[in-house]
Parts: sequence; structure tokens; C-alpha cells
Amino acid sequence: MPEQTFYQKFEGYWREPNKSGLPNKSGVYCVYSCTYHEEKKSVTIHQLIYIGESEDIHKRVANHEKHTKWLTYLESGNQLCYSYTLVDAIFRNRVEAALIYKHKPPANIEYKDSFPFDKTFIKTYGDNAKIEFMLDQYILDTTSQFSYSPQEIKNIEQTKNHLNAIINNVTDFEKPFLGGSYKRGTMVKGISDVDVYFRYIGTGNSQAALVKLKKCLTDTYHDAIIKQDKPSILVDFNKIPLNITPYKEDSKGNLSIPDKLLLYWDNVKFGDLEKKVDLLRAKDVNLIELIKILKLWNKNHNKGIKNFKIEENVCALFLSYYSDSDTISDWILSYFKNNSYTTDSNKFSTLIKNNYSNAILKSEWIKFINNQ
Repeated sequence: MPEQTFYQKFEGYWREPNKSGLPNKSGVYCVYSCTYHEEKKSVTIHQLIYIGESEDIHKRVANHEKHTKWLTYLESGNQLCYSYTLVDAIFRNRVEAALIYKHKPPANIEYKDSFPFDKTFIKTYGDNAKIEFMLDQYILDTTSQFSYSPQEIKNIEQTKNHLNAIINNVTDFEKPFLGGSYKRGTMVKGISDVDVYFRYIGTGNSQAALVKLKKCLTDTYHDAIIKQDKPSILVDFNKIPLNITPYKEDSKGNLSIPDKLLLYWDNVKFGDLEKKVDLLRAKDVNLIELIKILKLWNKNHNKGIKNFKIEENVCALFLSYYSDSDTISDWILSYFKNNSYTTDSNKFSTLIKNNYSNAILKSEWIKFINNQ
């Protein structure tokens, strides 16, 4: 058989008392030790004990000759539980063997030390405890490191409220709101500014509005770094970069902000990208993590892409794109390929397809994302 990739969605978890719910279908199954939480109706998975395959998962698990052996792996208070993935008969042994060879469950013997098939890649998702494709986990660990903490989010809100209190004393400004990547939930620490917009109700032009807004901030925050970056003001409060911009609203509700030359007011449509990102989040919340990791890749690899453009590109691709994979690593590869980042695509493809140990895989991922 030639080299092949399998995308396997696992369903689970069936505890020992309700394993009769396992299907009478062809597939691969996993046996675990778990703790059941009655109050939450949930389980905590502790150990992967065994991986098997059968043309009838239900019948095989119900009458398995190794059941007594599985019980020896349970600690006090734990019980057996099961998950499964459907696999066509022709591929069952190959998928089973690949999972055993990779994860080496203690109750398995065959395939733990040898793999008699051609090169095989297994991408698991769903209820796949202990058999996750670890690259995805390392990617999510990275986005977590660069996401704002709840306390930092609280500080941002408090800063906005403080700014509001200051600006309220200025007759030409009112109604601040937070926008941009902060509002969309795609903000990355050290990369994305927090966009704050103040409504300008004065009669001056865009330059006059920006000058007055900057003076107000400079007079209040004597020690803060405040820079004018047309058409906004950049301010760093408590290590949180803010991008402060005046906007105007006409009688029809149309909004505009200063153009980059500060000659006139430029019409904008707030909310369009927010709606698309909300649809993306509803499709799969990890698509938001995809946006974050691409922003980090963009910065570290000096691509020079505007952050909002990355969000637009991801929305354009994945709101209309059907993928048979739910792994964030495959989404990254799809983004590279569809946006003609051939070198990055080739490097990342190598990362996905090499059968690295988890430690080496993690190291290679860090090298890739940091452009080392």
C-alpha cells in the first residue's frame, strides 16, 4: 500500500456499565482507565490501556479475552471506559497498527516494536484522549502563551473606562468603544494593539481632532509613551499597547476615521469583519487559534501582512472551504498553500509528516514558529 494519511474522529466515552452503547460496526477502539464524576456526568481519562480493531466493535469489546488483564491496570476508584473510530475493513489493521506503534499501550503486544505497513499518518480528533496528534497540542500551547489573561483583559476594560472618564471632560469627544482584534477575540500579546475609538463631535478637520485627542492624553498621562501614528495615537499603558482613534458619525449613522494624510474623514464599516469572525468561531473555535498562530508566524517570519488581513484571509478560506480534517496543523498547511507561501508550506509539511518523537516534534515546532 502507498503512503497514506487517515483522519479519524473518535467517539467516546463509554464506561464499563454502558459499553453496550458501542456500535456494531467496523473500526478501531481504545480502552482506558478513568474516573467517573457523578455530579458532572463526565470522566477523567488516566491511562490508555489497549488499542484493538474489529469488524464489530460492540461484540468484540463485550467478549474480549483480555478484559481481566485490562482490569489489572485500574487503581482504586477507577473503571474501564472506551472510545472508537469507524474504519473500513481494508484499513483497520493499518490504522490499529499505526496507533499502537505510536502510543504503545501497555496491554498490547503486536505492533509495539515494529510497523509492517507503508508510511502512515494518523490525525485523530474528537474524543481522542492520550492519542492526540501532539503537534496540534503544541500549537495550542503556543497560542495560550501569547493570549491575554483574564486579569489583563480586566485591566484593558479598566483602562478604557479611565480613558472615558478623562475624555468626558473634553467637549469634543464622547462614546468610546473597543474594537479591532480585541473585540473579535483574536488579539495576540506583543503583536496586536487594543483599538479604542472615541466619537468626535467637534467641528474641526481630522487633523484637529487627532491633535486635540493627543493633547488630552499627554496632559493626563505624563509618564506614558504617547506617539502619533497617522491616523491614530499609540499609547502604552501598563504594557498594554492601545491604538486610539477618533471617529465621526453622520446623521445616517455612517462612520468615518481620519485618513492617513489627515486631510479628510475616510468612511469605514465597523462590524463586517466581526460578523465573519463570529461565523468562523461558530464553525470551530480552534479557527480563532489558527488566526492567532498565523499572526505570530507573520511577525516572526517578517511577512509584513496586516493583522486584519490575516483574519480576512482565514475567513475567506475557511467559511467557504470544506476540510475533512479538524486539526489545526492541517489548517495551517491549507492557509500556506492557498495563499502561495510555498517555502513555509514545504517546511511545515515536513514537520507534519516526519515521525518524530514528541520531544523532537515539540522542538522542531518551536524552531519553525520562531523562525530559528
